[in-house]
Amino acid sequence: GRLMQYDTPQQVYLHPKNLFTAQYVGDPAMNFVEGSVSTLEGITRIECPFFSTQYNTHIPGLNGHLQKKVLFGIRPEELTIQQPNGDSVSFQAKIYAVEGYGDYFLVSLTIKDLIWKMVIVGDIGTVDLHSNEWITIYFSKNRMHFIDPSTEEVLL
Repeated sequence: GRLMQYDTPQQVYLHPKNLFTAQYVGDPAMNFVEGSVSTLEGITRIECPFFSTQYNTHIPGLNGHLQKKVLFGIRPEELTIQQPNGDSVSFQAKIYAVEGYGDYFLVSLTIKDLIWKMVIVGDIGTVDLHSNEWITIYFSKNRMHFIDPSTEEVLL
């Protein structure tokens, strides 16, 4: 075998260095979608099949990946049904399944041709989600991971 990353479990989870580590560490695994990055007049724009966002700054780590495919990753617990404070991204998703695990729920979402996972912490009386229901999902854009699909290395 090959050592992919060496650090504390928390650092590996929060800051994976490559696609393998991002997929392997954590349960449920990180959600991924392919998209592209562009810049214009100092603004960095992120485009995906079901969301887009921008950063009002130039992001140096993405210089070599402009107009190329990039994988964007977000952890299931970073997704929420309540709009967070600060800069967030939103998109529509259809609930495929809701599984209760005592103190949290695992929600499977269908988005285009993808299935993403979302973790919601709360007891059974606080979550009222149903299969086949369309909902708005949010996440902080500062929690996205950027991965080069050809090298499988994390860019940011």
